[in-house]
Amino acid sequence: MEIHRQQPEHNGSYQQQRLNNLNRLMSYKEISALFGVSARTLGRQIENELLTEPISIGTRKLIPANEVEELLNARIKGFNDIELQALVINLMHKRKEA
Repeated sequence: MEIHRQQPEHNGSYQQQRLNNLNRLMSYKEISALFGVSARTLGRQIENELLTEPISIGTRKLIPANEVEELLNARIKGFNDIELQALVINLMHKRKEA
């Protein structure tokens, strides 16, 4: 019996997807769903420097998707709070330099 795996459709390369994330901003709702926490918890994480500061556009608070991706990857790798805080500081510096 042969098993055929369906290849995922590629709407561009991985690099292109990363470039798209550089220009994308995520809402608290999207981030909450991704991290599996409430918006209130996101607020506490921002206060404790475990998540980057949001960008305010009108009444909305948004965070760049590339920053969310880096922080999620760090959590998956098992970064502790001190390591996450250092990453957040680094990401905020990068944002100001851009």
